Amino acid sequence: MGKHSIIIIKNKDNKYLQYYDNIWNSYLFLNCKLPNGNNTDLVKNEVSKDLGLEIDDINVKLLDSKTHKKFSESAKKEKVYTHYFYKVTLNKEIKNDDFEINDVKYKWLSYEEMINDERISKVNSDIIEFVRNIEESNERKTIMKNREVKPFSIWKHFKGTTAFVITVAEHSETNEKLVVYYCTDNEGKTNHKDGFYARPLDMFLSEVDHEKYPNVNQKYRFEEIDSENN
Repeated sequence: MGKHSIIIIKNKDNKYLQYYDNIWNSYLFLNCKLPNGNNTDLVKNEVSKDLGLEIDDINVKLLDSKTHKKFSESAKKEKVYTHYFYKVTLNKEIKNDDFEINDVKYKWLSYEEMINDERISKVNSDIIEFVRNIEESNERKTIMKNREVKPFSIWKHFKGTTAFVITVAEHSETNEKLVVYYCTDNEGKTNHKDGFYARPLDMFLSEVDHEKYPNVNQKYRFEEIDSENN
């Protein structure tokens, strides 16, 4: 089973650094073999060598790993891989949209540009989707960490109702976190009556669907009301 890193480097325009691989005939995420599995130092050294950067200017964090089957262009057959996904941040900004180092071509591409490119999508759509899902998952975790739901806290729903949190419970079968709350001020604002409700924690903390509700100014589905102002 092959073990490889997938190196996620993202710029301020939300584009990902890709290099052109002559074997795959496609732009791909930077990567390297990991003979013994997770190894952030090895990844840091590879990025330093590939991009000509100082080690101290490179920060590496393991986000997740996935084991799956993927066609190998070099072996010309399907193989099982474990991919380790690393978020790499650079202290020095790379400003060029595309550039070349040691005869290797590099380019910044957005998620949409990668998916809409026929060749990239054909050979690497699985990795692209893994990256997107991992980033979204980590973003949700960050939001949940920064917006802790505590018992007896008071929250405002984007439609104007008020939620008094009782507790955060755990589903007995799935272990899913659920916010248990009493909702009031419902009349004329939602289809629900005043009463007790349970909602998945991820959903409770999620952003408003502004495509569905374009006139809503509130960013999140529920936002905590500062108790000092009440």
